[in-house]
Amino acid sequence: DILRSVFKQNAECQCEYYAGLYDKVGTTSQEHLQAQMDEQMTQYSEWNGVKFDGDDEACDIQLSCDLADGGVVRDGDDDSVNGKVCIVGLLWSLFMAYTIY
Repeated sequence: DILRSVFKQNAECQCEYYAGLYDKVGTTSQEHLQAQMDEQMTQYSEWNGVKFDGDDEACDIQLSCDLADGGVVRDGDDDSVNGKVCIVGLLWSLFMAYTIY
């Protein structure tokens, strides 16, 4: 599914960046970095559960990043995302990001 692929690619970039810092800082900072990454990963799940008329499945994207494991992005069930539903979430997220920044 295209949306899952785009989200996962973006998550991998973020995760790789933070993983590069993770090994260079102390334990307290590592915990803070992991908490920040966990928070960032939630952006990909904001539209989970949304189901529009005529769609069989709701969006369900579950991405996570384990900085201690070298920045590996884990994904939930690859068959659980409905691209038609989730594309609305992507467009809304882009719109909100543009208006906020």
